[in-house]
Amino acid sequence: MDNLKLATDIIRSVVGAVETPVSIKIRTGKNKSSKTGLELAKRAADCGVKRISVHARTVADGFGGLIDYDSVAELKKSLAV
Repeated sequence: MDNLKLATDIIRSVVGAVETPVSIKIRTGKNKSSKTGLELAKRAADCGVKRISVHARTVADGFGGLIDYDSVAELKKSLAV
């Protein structure tokens, strides 16, 4: 999630290489000061990803800490079709 260009390139390559719909699972970001999940989700959707699941915590949070419902709501609103 630190290198959005590399992640986008990988996602684009996978989508282009397979005929089945591609889905991804992301977190809201690396840590509280680096929340790149929304940008990565937008890029993935632009590449043709059909489903995006969001673990509503950062990588640094692991499976603890507070769930970031606001980030999930913002992502859903920005990608709604």
